[in-house]
Amino acid sequence: MCGRKRKNSKEKGKHDKYCEDNVIKRIKSSLLDILSKFMNNKIKMIYSDNIGFGIFKKEFLKMNQNQIKDSKNDKIFLYKKLKELFSEKISTKFTTFPPEHNKNIINTLLNEADGKIRKIFEEMLNLNFIECLEHFRGSKYIGILKGLKSLDDFCLNEKDEDYKKIFRYYVFHLEEIIMKKKSKKRKD
Repeated sequence: MCGRKRKNSKEKGKHDKYCEDNVIKRIKSSLLDILSKFMNNKIKMIYSDNIGFGIFKKEFLKMNQNQIKDSKNDKIFLYKKLKELFSEKISTKFTTFPPEHNKNIINTLLNEADGKIRKIFEEMLNLNFIECLEHFRGSKYIGILKGLKSLDDFCLNEKDEDYKKIFRYYVFHLEEIIMKKKSKKRKD
């Protein structure tokens, strides 16, 4: 009667991929994934594919999903700098790497001996999530993010037209939607 619908049931549940919280999580995770790939490509390009091996490899790994799932801190998340976002612990699927692998890479890049390389990564890692989102959707151009996958490129992979429209709407109105949300008051 109530609760989760069974797999073989023809009924549709109320909470699906079209719900606001799920779309916001998808935007956050997709953009972080795109940024991670972009920065890995930038590192490979700058270091001429000489990025090391094993735990010393200069490559960002997939992060733990806690900051994406946590909708209570969405307002804070929007204005976090990329170096704070990528300093999160990596996914527990990577057992041969230390949990602070991404944080170590950020420290290495920000303390690079070559001032020109250091400046590039300082500029990139000091961007807010919201600035990257604006570049992603095309409302603001940021030179250091030239070559980042755009919203149009991302939507080419989505086959569901209704979901594509909803996703685009949320990408363009994410700040307003998150700022209007009221946080629940905790009972003590």
